[in-house]
Amino acid sequence: MYLELEESTQAYEFAQTLYYEKANITKYRFYLLTDAYNRQRKKNIKDTEVSGTIVELNVWDVTRIFDVVSSKTQKESVEINIPDFGTDGIPCVKAVECVDIIADIEVSPQYDIDEGSNDEKPENLITYTSYLAVVPGQILNDLYLEYGSRLLEGNVRSFLSVRGKVNKSIQNTIKNYPEMFFAYNNGIAATASEIDTAVTLEGLKITRIKDLQIVNGGQTTASIANTLLTARKDENVDISRLFVPMKISVLDHSMSERIIPKISEYSNSQNKVDASDFFSNHPFHIRMEDYSRKTPAPAIHGNQFQQYWYYERTRGQYNQGKMKFKPKSSQMKQYETRYPENQVIKMVELAKYMEIYDGAPDVVSRGKQAVVKVFAENIKKQWAKSDTVFNTYYFKRVVALAIIFNGTDEIIKQTDWYKEKHSYKANVIAYTMSVLFNYIRFNTKGFELDFMRIWNLQELYPELELQLVTLHFRTHI
Repeated sequence: MYLELEESTQAYEFAQTLYYEKANITKYRFYLLTDAYNRQRKKNIKDTEVSGTIVELNVWDVTRIFDVVSSKTQKESVEINIPDFGTDGIPCVKAVECVDIIADIEVSPQYDIDEGSNDEKPENLITYTSYLAVVPGQILNDLYLEYGSRLLEGNVRSFLSVRGKVNKSIQNTIKNYPEMFFAYNNGIAATASEIDTAVTLEGLKITRIKDLQIVNGGQTTASIANTLLTARKDENVDISRLFVPMKISVLDHSMSERIIPKISEYSNSQNKVDASDFFSNHPFHIRMEDYSRKTPAPAIHGNQFQQYWYYERTRGQYNQGKMKFKPKSSQMKQYETRYPENQVIKMVELAKYMEIYDGAPDVVSRGKQAVVKVFAENIKKQWAKSDTVFNTYYFKRVVALAIIFNGTDEIIKQTDWYKEKHSYKANVIAYTMSVLFNYIRFNTKGFELDFMRIWNLQELYPELELQLVTLHFRTHI
């Protein structure tokens, strides 16, 4: 008991911490350091248990300390024998075998790979072999509990707790849909200095890994272990059906310090995926996209060709369509004529127009992701009740709202206050239009703005433009 110790000592504080935190402690790890030589030094000391908690013992004698201090990596090598974790190996396939020169390091002019020079290999010559593997969740969990942060030293982040949306989603999948984890998760990227493989009746399997480093996927690894450790007794979390995709690159030990940071940097340097990107696959957006490709806008200004309002359901979709054609080719001109760039409506913009129409300029003013979140919830509820309201007229009304928005934008650009301040334009547009729609909704029951007139003209009609000018000055004042 800590109460039997002297309160002023460090031992008292330590014992007190252990007493109150014992329910949260999953493993005790003890290190014995000695400047003597351990002649009976065992490669592995089996873990024991104290009051139901695992106790790991580590003896560091003078030889072991010397090996780490004199090594290039300044850390002890980790050698993992996969059969020790209850399986004959990790299923894998050999994917890539590479011998190459790293471009950002100077090449020795005396060395020529093709001519088979006998000179020493240049420092920037790298050889590596990559494997694609399927790691059982239980093995990944056991490896993390055994080696902890030593596996994640090359990772840009440690565990970020379960509070973040991503980690909550990972834990939800682990608990409720473990068999779907392989499909839902991007997997992990890892490196090693050596691996052994064996051909079995089930195919190639990894049987030994030396210096394993998880450089991308630390959140996945830690989340699996954390879910099991924090699960309530009645939750019965079963990860026997959970598998994680893994790419493991075997690097020459001398190059690992240079290459691991690059793998970590590049595998974590991805375009951000916004919440709006996930909503883009909802049937509502697919239907709007279909209408936009099949519903020609009325020809105006004497045009003898049809133009369309292009609904960009996913980011970059409009420009991606251009990539099929050569610049300045006839096909490119036809594409740009059929879908003018000023008639592209992005998914986020559609959400903004409809929230303004529904009288929520405050939501619009919070930013793109906020308005998409609210709009998505509204659409999903309405779609569940009935999807018949999302018809051709709905699409034409969206186009009319885009025309009103752009027209209001031009009105504000001409005002003296905006020319002087150049600020808050988006907010003023949202509130100006919302005032108009709210007035019609609450003061002229049974009537609506003539959206079809705007669609047919493909521009604001004079009376509406005058009303927007009047409303703008009133809302701005």
